Parts: sequence; structure tokens; C-alpha cells
Amino acid sequence: MTNAVGTVTHTDYDILDRPIAISINGTQTQQMEYDNGGVGDGNLTKITYHPGTGDFATLNWYHWRDRMVASLQGASVSGSDDADTNRPLTYFVLDNLGEKTTTEVFDGTEKGTGQKRGRESLI
Repeated sequence: MTNAVGTVTHTDYDILDRPIAISINGTQTQQMEYDNGGVGDGNLTKITYHPGTGDFATLNWYHWRDRMVASLQGASVSGSDDADTNRPLTYFVLDNLGEKTTTEVFDGTEKGTGQKRGRESLI
């Protein structure tokens, strides 16, 4: 697809018609991974961003009914983050219908340490 100023955006799809990569003007900017790269239910578990200055990712976790319960933004792809690097870890509390009732955000790293930053009740 080409927009009015000539920027070409291209999306690659897998055999299940899920987006797996996005390129802008021939440079890949995002990669998507489903079910941690294995066989599963088609849950988007990782989006890797390639901004040109160092790759980072968004990691998503799901419970047994395939509803997202947590998301970590800005995760290091290379594992080079130190203990002082905080990334927003968002945890969702769901009701029996799968609707979000509470969202909690923590300052965390991929190692799972974190300080609670805020809580938003949706009901």
C-alpha cells in the first residue's frame, strides 16, 4: 500500500492469514510471533519492533481460555537490560465473561521484579 506522500507499507502474512511482518519502504519495522513460536491457539505473544536504534518487544501472556492477562512493553530483545531498566508491565483482572474489571500497571523488568505504579478499576 502506498500513501499520498509515497510511503510504501507492506504486510507479510502466514498461511493462517495472520500478519507476521510489517515493512515500510522496504525496511522491516515489526515482526509478530504467535504462541511463542510453537503450536497453539493463535495468540499474539510477541511483537518485535525494529526502530533502527536497537530492537525491543511487547510480550503478551494469556490464560487457559486464550484471554490476555498480562503485557510487558519495551522488553529487550538482546537481554541487555539491567536491573534499573523499568518497563511497564500491565496485568488485567478479568471477570467470567472475559471482560477487564481491573488493570494494574507495574514498573518491572523481564526478570519479574516490580513496583506497583497504578491501578484502574473499570467497574
